[in-house]
Amino acid sequence: RFPALLDRYVLGRFLAMLALVTASILLLAIIVDYADHVDKIARNQPPRYVVLGYYRYFLISIAVQIAPFAVLIATMVSLGLLSKNNEDTAFKASGVSLPRLASAILVVTFLGAGFLFTLGEYVLPFAEQRQARFRNIIYGRAPDAGLSSPEERNWHYGSDGRIWYREESDPGGGKLHAPTVFEFNSDFELVRRVGAREASWNGEAWIFRQGWERSFGGPSETSYRTFLEERIAGDPPATFAQERRTPEQMRFRELERLARRLKVGGYPTAPLETALQSKLAGPMLLPVMAFLAVPFAFRVGRRGALAGIGVGLCLGMALQIATAFFSKLGGVGVLSPLLAAWSPNILSATGALYGILRLKT
Repeated sequence: RFPALLDRYVLGRFLAMLALVTASILLLAIIVDYADHVDKIARNQPPRYVVLGYYRYFLISIAVQIAPFAVLIATMVSLGLLSKNNEDTAFKASGVSLPRLASAILVVTFLGAGFLFTLGEYVLPFAEQRQARFRNIIYGRAPDAGLSSPEERNWHYGSDGRIWYREESDPGGGKLHAPTVFEFNSDFELVRRVGAREASWNGEAWIFRQGWERSFGGPSETSYRTFLEERIAGDPPATFAQERRTPEQMRFRELERLARRLKVGGYPTAPLETALQSKLAGPMLLPVMAFLAVPFAFRVGRRGALAGIGVGLCLGMALQIATAFFSKLGGVGVLSPLLAAWSPNILSATGALYGILRLKT
Protein backbone atom coordinates (compact mmCIF):
# COMPACT_ATOMS: atom_id res chain seq x y z
CA ARG A 1 0.00 0.00 0.00
CA PHE A 2 0.99 3.61 -0.38
CA PRO A 3 2.13 5.37 1.66
CA ALA A 4 3.68 2.64 3.75
CA LEU A 5 6.15 2.79 6.62
CA LEU A 6 9.07 2.48 4.17
CA ASP A 7 7.72 5.50 2.22
CA ARG A 8 7.73 7.63 5.36
CA TYR A 9 11.21 6.39 6.15
CA VAL A 10 12.59 7.29 2.71
CA LEU A 11 10.73 10.60 2.60
CA GLY A 12 12.07 11.58 6.00
CA ARG A 13 15.64 11.25 4.75
CA PHE A 14 14.87 12.90 1.42
CA LEU A 15 13.09 15.93 2.88
CA ALA A 16 15.79 16.44 5.51
CA MET A 17 18.48 16.32 2.84
CA LEU A 18 16.44 18.60 0.55
CA ALA A 19 16.15 21.18 3.32
CA LEU A 20 19.88 20.96 4.03
CA VAL A 21 20.87 21.30 0.36
CA THR A 22 18.46 24.17 -0.26
CA ALA A 23 19.57 26.05 2.84
CA SER A 24 23.24 25.60 1.91
CA ILE A 25 22.75 26.92 -1.63
CA LEU A 26 20.63 29.86 -0.47
CA LEU A 27 23.20 30.79 2.18
CA LEU A 28 25.96 30.67 -0.42
CA ALA A 29 23.86 32.82 -2.80
CA ILE A 30 23.31 35.44 -0.08
CA ILE A 31 27.03 35.59 0.73
CA VAL A 32 28.01 36.02 -2.93
CA ASP A 33 25.31 38.61 -3.61
CA TYR A 34 26.04 40.57 -0.44
CA ALA A 35 29.74 40.70 -1.31
CA ASP A 36 28.71 42.20 -4.65
CA HIS A 37 26.46 44.86 -3.06
CA VAL A 38 28.28 45.65 0.18
CA ASP A 39 30.04 48.70 -1.25
CA LYS A 40 26.73 50.21 -2.44
CA ILE A 41 25.08 49.45 0.91
CA ALA A 42 27.95 51.19 2.74
CA ARG A 43 27.87 54.19 0.37
CA ASN A 44 24.10 54.80 0.21
CA GLN A 45 23.21 53.45 3.69
CA PRO A 46 19.67 52.25 2.86
CA PRO A 47 17.30 51.49 5.76
CA ARG A 48 17.56 48.04 7.26
CA TYR A 49 14.08 47.06 6.06
CA VAL A 50 15.20 47.73 2.48
CA VAL A 51 18.15 45.35 2.71
CA LEU A 52 16.09 42.69 4.47
CA GLY A 53 13.25 43.11 1.98
CA TYR A 54 15.62 42.82 -0.96
CA TYR A 55 17.08 39.55 0.30
CA ARG A 56 13.66 38.18 1.22
CA TYR A 57 12.51 38.44 -2.38
CA PHE A 58 15.96 37.53 -3.67
CA LEU A 59 15.68 34.20 -1.84
CA ILE A 60 12.31 33.47 -3.44
CA SER A 61 13.77 34.02 -6.91
CA ILE A 62 16.85 31.89 -6.23
CA ALA A 63 14.81 29.11 -4.60
CA VAL A 64 12.67 28.74 -7.73
CA GLN A 65 15.76 28.57 -9.94
CA ILE A 66 17.66 25.99 -7.88
CA ALA A 67 14.69 23.73 -7.03
CA PRO A 68 15.42 21.06 -9.73
CA PHE A 69 19.11 21.03 -8.84
CA ALA A 70 18.35 20.71 -5.11
CA VAL A 71 15.98 17.80 -5.78
CA LEU A 72 18.67 16.08 -7.85
CA ILE A 73 21.31 16.38 -5.10
CA ALA A 74 18.90 15.44 -2.31
CA THR A 75 17.73 12.32 -4.14
CA MET A 76 21.28 11.29 -4.96
CA VAL A 77 22.45 11.61 -1.36
CA SER A 78 19.38 10.22 0.45
CA LEU A 79 19.10 7.11 -1.74
CA GLY A 80 22.89 6.80 -1.92
CA LEU A 81 23.06 6.55 1.88
CA LEU A 82 20.57 3.68 1.76
CA SER A 83 22.89 1.92 -0.66
CA LYS A 84 25.99 2.67 1.40
CA ASN A 85 24.40 1.19 4.54
CA ASN A 86 23.15 -1.86 2.55
CA GLU A 87 19.59 -0.91 3.40
CA ASP A 88 18.63 -1.27 -0.26
CA THR A 89 19.75 -4.91 -0.07
CA ALA A 90 17.55 -5.44 2.98
CA PHE A 91 14.57 -3.92 1.18
CA LYS A 92 15.16 -6.09 -1.90
CA ALA A 93 15.41 -9.17 0.32
CA SER A 94 12.00 -8.20 1.73
CA GLY A 95 10.50 -8.07 -1.77
CA VAL A 96 10.67 -4.29 -2.25
CA SER A 97 12.16 -3.23 -5.60
CA LEU A 98 14.34 -0.16 -5.95
CA PRO A 99 11.79 1.73 -8.11
CA ARG A 100 9.16 1.06 -5.42
CA LEU A 101 11.62 2.32 -2.83
CA ALA A 102 12.04 5.60 -4.72
CA SER A 103 8.35 5.98 -5.66
CA ALA A 104 7.57 8.15 -2.64
CA ILE A 105 10.16 10.71 -3.75
CA LEU A 106 8.70 10.76 -7.26
CA VAL A 107 5.18 11.34 -5.95
CA VAL A 108 6.32 14.20 -3.70
CA THR A 109 8.30 15.85 -6.51
CA PHE A 110 5.26 15.66 -8.81
CA LEU A 111 3.30 17.55 -6.16
CA GLY A 112 6.25 19.91 -5.81
CA ALA A 113 6.12 20.62 -9.55
CA GLY A 114 2.56 21.90 -9.19
CA PHE A 115 3.57 24.02 -6.22
CA LEU A 116 6.57 25.41 -8.11
CA PHE A 117 4.40 26.38 -11.10
CA THR A 118 1.95 28.14 -8.77
CA LEU A 119 4.81 29.94 -7.07
CA GLY A 120 6.22 31.07 -10.42
CA GLU A 121 2.79 32.17 -11.60
CA TYR A 122 1.51 34.13 -8.60
CA VAL A 123 4.48 34.91 -6.34
CA LEU A 124 7.61 35.18 -8.48
CA PRO A 125 6.48 38.11 -10.72
CA PHE A 126 5.55 40.13 -7.62
CA ALA A 127 8.81 39.13 -5.90
CA GLU A 128 10.88 40.16 -8.93
CA GLN A 129 9.20 43.56 -9.01
CA ARG A 130 9.66 44.19 -5.29
CA GLN A 131 13.25 43.00 -5.48
CA ALA A 132 13.93 45.49 -8.30
CA ARG A 133 12.47 48.34 -6.23
CA PHE A 134 14.59 47.52 -3.19
CA ARG A 135 17.65 47.15 -5.43
CA ASN A 136 17.03 50.64 -6.83
CA ILE A 137 17.06 52.06 -3.30
CA ILE A 138 20.29 50.19 -2.48
CA TYR A 139 21.84 51.64 -5.66
CA GLY A 140 20.73 55.15 -4.66
CA ARG A 141 18.05 55.45 -7.32
CA ALA A 142 14.35 56.17 -7.11
CA PRO A 143 12.37 53.04 -6.12
CA ASP A 144 10.40 52.95 -9.40
CA ALA A 145 13.31 53.89 -11.67
CA GLY A 146 12.97 51.93 -14.89
CA LEU A 147 9.80 50.22 -13.69
CA SER A 148 6.27 50.55 -14.93
CA SER A 149 3.02 48.73 -14.37
CA PRO A 150 1.70 46.32 -17.04
CA GLU A 151 -1.01 48.86 -17.93
CA GLU A 152 1.51 51.67 -18.49
CA ARG A 153 4.32 49.78 -20.18
CA ASN A 154 3.16 50.11 -23.80
CA TRP A 155 1.81 53.68 -23.59
CA HIS A 156 3.74 56.91 -24.17
CA TYR A 157 2.62 60.51 -23.79
CA GLY A 158 4.31 62.49 -26.54
CA SER A 159 5.80 65.95 -26.16
CA ASP A 160 3.21 67.29 -28.63
CA GLY A 161 0.27 66.00 -26.57
CA ARG A 162 -0.46 62.91 -28.65
CA ILE A 163 -0.68 59.50 -27.02
CA TRP A 164 1.25 56.59 -28.51
CA TYR A 165 0.59 52.90 -28.02
CA ARG A 166 2.63 49.97 -29.30
CA GLU A 167 2.47 46.21 -28.82
CA GLU A 168 6.25 45.95 -28.53
CA SER A 169 9.23 48.19 -29.12
CA ASP A 170 12.93 48.00 -29.87
CA PRO A 171 14.26 51.46 -28.95
CA GLY A 172 17.83 50.42 -29.68
CA GLY A 173 16.89 49.40 -33.22
CA GLY A 174 14.52 52.33 -33.69
CA LYS A 175 11.42 50.19 -34.29
CA LEU A 176 7.87 50.04 -32.98
CA HIS A 177 5.64 47.01 -33.55
CA ALA A 178 1.93 47.66 -34.21
CA PRO A 179 2.02 51.37 -33.20
CA THR A 180 -1.10 53.50 -32.81
CA VAL A 181 -1.17 57.30 -32.39
CA PHE A 182 -4.16 59.07 -30.78
CA GLU A 183 -4.56 62.81 -31.42
CA PHE A 184 -6.96 64.92 -29.32
CA ASN A 185 -8.31 68.47 -29.46
CA SER A 186 -8.29 71.01 -26.61
CA ASP A 187 -11.41 69.37 -25.09
CA PHE A 188 -9.63 66.01 -25.10
CA GLU A 189 -11.88 64.64 -27.84
CA LEU A 190 -10.38 62.15 -30.25
CA VAL A 191 -9.94 63.78 -33.67
CA ARG A 192 -7.44 61.45 -35.39
CA ARG A 193 -6.10 57.95 -35.01
CA VAL A 194 -3.24 56.47 -37.02
CA GLY A 195 -2.16 52.83 -36.85
CA ALA A 196 0.34 50.70 -38.74
CA ARG A 197 1.90 47.27 -38.85
CA GLU A 198 5.29 48.67 -37.88
CA ALA A 199 7.23 51.92 -37.64
CA SER A 200 10.93 52.73 -37.92
CA TRP A 201 12.87 55.87 -37.02
CA ASN A 202 14.70 57.58 -39.92
CA GLY A 203 16.54 60.09 -37.75
CA GLU A 204 13.89 62.82 -37.96
CA ALA A 205 10.47 61.14 -37.83
CA TRP A 206 8.73 57.77 -37.69
CA ILE A 207 7.96 55.95 -40.93
CA PHE A 208 4.67 54.08 -40.56
CA ARG A 209 4.23 51.13 -42.93
CA GLN A 210 1.08 49.28 -44.00
CA GLY A 211 -1.19 51.51 -41.97
CA TRP A 212 -4.46 53.36 -41.86
CA GLU A 213 -5.82 56.68 -40.65
CA ARG A 214 -9.23 57.57 -39.20
CA SER A 215 -10.51 61.10 -38.59
CA PHE A 216 -13.36 61.95 -36.22
CA GLY A 217 -15.76 64.83 -35.78
CA GLY A 218 -17.28 64.37 -32.35
CA PRO A 219 -18.55 60.80 -31.96
CA SER A 220 -18.72 60.17 -35.72
CA GLU A 221 -16.02 59.03 -38.09
CA THR A 222 -15.50 61.53 -40.89
CA SER A 223 -12.86 59.83 -43.04
CA TYR A 224 -10.86 56.65 -43.41
CA ARG A 225 -7.88 55.84 -45.63
CA THR A 226 -5.07 53.31 -45.86
CA PHE A 227 -1.45 53.84 -46.86
CA LEU A 228 1.67 51.79 -47.53
CA GLU A 229 4.11 54.24 -46.02
CA GLU A 230 3.74 57.59 -44.29
CA ARG A 231 5.94 59.92 -42.29
CA ILE A 232 4.67 60.68 -38.75
CA ALA A 233 6.40 63.22 -36.54
CA GLY A 234 7.09 62.07 -33.00
CA ASP A 235 9.56 61.70 -30.17
CA PRO A 236 12.83 59.83 -30.82
CA PRO A 237 13.26 56.15 -29.87
CA ALA A 238 15.09 56.98 -26.63
CA THR A 239 11.86 58.34 -25.13
CA PHE A 240 10.23 54.94 -25.61
CA ALA A 241 13.02 53.15 -23.77
CA GLN A 242 11.54 51.57 -20.67
CA GLU A 243 12.75 48.60 -18.72
CA ARG A 244 11.16 45.57 -20.34
CA ARG A 245 10.03 42.75 -18.16
CA THR A 246 11.64 39.44 -18.87
CA PRO A 247 9.44 36.38 -19.50
CA GLU A 248 10.33 35.19 -15.99
CA GLN A 249 8.68 38.34 -14.62
CA MET A 250 5.42 37.70 -16.48
CA ARG A 251 2.60 35.32 -15.74
CA PHE A 252 1.85 32.44 -18.07
CA ARG A 253 -1.36 33.95 -19.45
CA GLU A 254 0.19 37.38 -19.81
CA LEU A 255 3.13 36.00 -21.77
CA GLU A 256 0.78 33.85 -23.84
CA ARG A 257 -1.35 36.87 -24.81
CA LEU A 258 1.72 38.90 -25.74
CA ALA A 259 3.11 36.10 -27.93
CA ARG A 260 -0.29 35.61 -29.59
CA ARG A 261 -0.73 39.31 -30.38
CA LEU A 262 2.73 39.63 -31.88
CA LYS A 263 2.34 36.42 -33.88
CA VAL A 264 -0.93 37.63 -35.38
CA GLY A 265 0.89 40.80 -36.41
CA GLY A 266 3.50 38.74 -38.26
CA TYR A 267 6.41 39.28 -35.89
CA PRO A 268 8.89 36.56 -34.87
CA THR A 269 7.82 35.16 -31.51
CA ALA A 270 10.06 32.10 -31.18
CA PRO A 271 11.89 33.41 -28.05
CA LEU A 272 8.60 34.28 -26.32
CA GLU A 273 6.98 30.96 -27.23
CA THR A 274 10.05 29.07 -26.02
CA ALA A 275 9.94 30.95 -22.71
CA LEU A 276 6.20 30.22 -22.50
CA GLN A 277 6.77 26.47 -22.85
CA SER A 278 9.64 26.70 -20.35
CA LYS A 279 7.17 27.91 -17.72
CA LEU A 280 5.61 24.45 -17.94
CA ALA A 281 8.76 22.43 -18.60
CA GLY A 282 10.73 24.04 -15.75
CA PRO A 283 8.56 22.81 -12.85
CA MET A 284 8.34 19.36 -14.42
CA LEU A 285 12.11 19.08 -14.03
CA LEU A 286 11.52 18.28 -10.34
CA PRO A 287 10.17 14.73 -10.86
CA VAL A 288 12.45 14.26 -13.89
CA MET A 289 15.54 15.09 -11.81
CA ALA A 290 14.39 12.75 -9.04
CA PHE A 291 13.84 10.00 -11.65
CA LEU A 292 17.27 10.65 -13.17
CA ALA A 293 18.98 10.48 -9.77
CA VAL A 294 17.58 7.04 -8.87
CA PRO A 295 19.87 4.81 -11.00
CA PHE A 296 22.94 6.94 -10.28
CA ALA A 297 22.24 6.96 -6.53
CA PHE A 298 22.15 3.16 -6.26
CA ARG A 299 25.19 2.75 -8.52
CA VAL A 300 27.55 5.21 -6.80
CA GLY A 301 25.91 5.31 -3.37
CA ARG A 302 28.32 2.80 -1.82
CA ARG A 303 31.13 5.28 -2.40
CA GLY A 304 29.61 7.75 0.04
CA ALA A 305 27.69 11.02 0.08
CA LEU A 306 30.53 13.00 -1.50
CA ALA A 307 30.45 10.76 -4.56
CA GLY A 308 26.71 11.36 -4.86
CA ILE A 309 27.18 15.12 -4.55
CA GLY A 310 29.93 15.05 -7.18
CA VAL A 311 27.79 13.11 -9.65
CA GLY A 312 24.86 15.41 -8.89
CA LEU A 313 26.96 18.49 -9.61
CA CYS A 314 28.06 17.03 -12.95
CA LEU A 315 24.48 16.14 -13.91
CA GLY A 316 23.27 19.57 -12.80
CA MET A 317 25.87 21.40 -14.90
CA ALA A 318 25.05 19.20 -17.89
CA LEU A 319 21.36 20.06 -17.43
CA GLN A 320 22.09 23.80 -17.30
CA ILE A 321 24.18 23.61 -20.46
CA ALA A 322 21.51 21.58 -22.28
CA THR A 323 18.75 23.95 -21.18
CA ALA A 324 20.64 27.03 -22.37
CA PHE A 325 21.60 25.31 -25.64
CA PHE A 326 18.10 24.17 -26.54
CA SER A 327 16.57 27.48 -25.46
CA LYS A 328 18.91 29.28 -27.83
CA LEU A 329 17.96 26.91 -30.65
CA GLY A 330 14.30 27.59 -29.94
CA GLY A 331 14.89 31.34 -29.77
CA VAL A 332 16.46 31.49 -33.24
CA GLY A 333 13.83 29.18 -34.74
CA VAL A 334 16.00 26.13 -35.38
CA LEU A 335 13.75 24.03 -33.14
CA SER A 336 10.07 24.45 -32.43
CA PRO A 337 9.43 26.20 -29.10
CA LEU A 338 7.72 23.10 -27.73
CA LEU A 339 10.66 20.82 -28.55
CA ALA A 340 13.27 23.37 -27.44
CA ALA A 341 11.69 23.82 -24.01
CA TRP A 342 10.98 20.15 -23.36
CA SER A 343 14.17 18.62 -24.84
CA PRO A 344 16.11 18.69 -21.51
CA ASN A 345 13.19 16.94 -19.81
CA ILE A 346 12.91 14.36 -22.57
CA LEU A 347 16.64 13.62 -22.64
CA SER A 348 16.84 13.40 -18.85
CA ALA A 349 13.81 11.12 -18.61
CA THR A 350 15.18 8.90 -21.39
CA GLY A 351 18.53 8.60 -19.64
CA ALA A 352 16.80 7.85 -16.34
CA LEU A 353 14.65 5.14 -17.93
CA TYR A 354 17.70 3.56 -19.54
CA GLY A 355 19.52 3.56 -16.18
CA ILE A 356 16.54 2.03 -14.38
CA LEU A 357 16.24 -0.76 -16.97
CA ARG A 358 19.91 -1.65 -16.55
CA LEU A 359 19.73 -1.52 -12.76
CA LYS A 360 19.37 -4.75 -10.79
CA THR A 361 16.20 -3.84 -8.94
